[in-house]
Amino acid sequence: MSDENTAVSYIYCNSRDADKSNSTILIGTILKQLCLQQNKLPTLLEALHDRLEKERSKIPSWNELADLILPTVSKFKQTFIVVDGLDECEESEKLSRLLLDLVESTAIRLKIYVSSRSESRQTRLFRNFPSIVITSGTTDDLILFVKSEIEDQIKNDKLLLSDARLKYEIVASLVSKADGMYVLYTISSFVFWNAVSCC
Repeated sequence: MSDENTAVSYIYCNSRDADKSNSTILIGTILKQLCLQQNKLPTLLEALHDRLEKERSKIPSWNELADLILPTVSKFKQTFIVVDGLDECEESEKLSRLLLDLVESTAIRLKIYVSSRSESRQTRLFRNFPSIVITSGTTDDLILFVKSEIEDQIKNDKLLLSDARLKYEIVASLVSKADGMYVLYTISSFVFWNAVSCC
């Protein structure tokens, strides 16, 4: 962002990608994005780097990174953190608790947006915060979409299909396996901020 007083950090969690599901890597990503928006690296981060270099260790621990988040966030007048797909994170409860700890700090202006499937454990942790539930379309919508996609594939010679029963089986299988995941899947989004936060 161009405003040096405002920082934005965004992470996308994906259980199929080790780097996007490891909570230590994800918290490191948040920290890196926040540091890149400062004119100078935080002193605590430089000290951690020097210590790790002396110990010939390349990877900081979760606790070392988590301890740097609050001092880094506090350098900005306002910070926005977006966590997409929290339920896809390996240690999502640990990451959730860190976010809650940040919110409880009254020393910073912070807005956090978290998305997670509604059936996840994080739903309980964030139950005291405003939430928005986004659901997918109906099964009928999904059937229409899948049929349309199949027709397009046939029309463009990408799918050779002469048996109407097979087309029906493909539609039925895809719809049943989608488990409600259409263009949008069922998620609960939690938007929360601390007491000092303003618009």
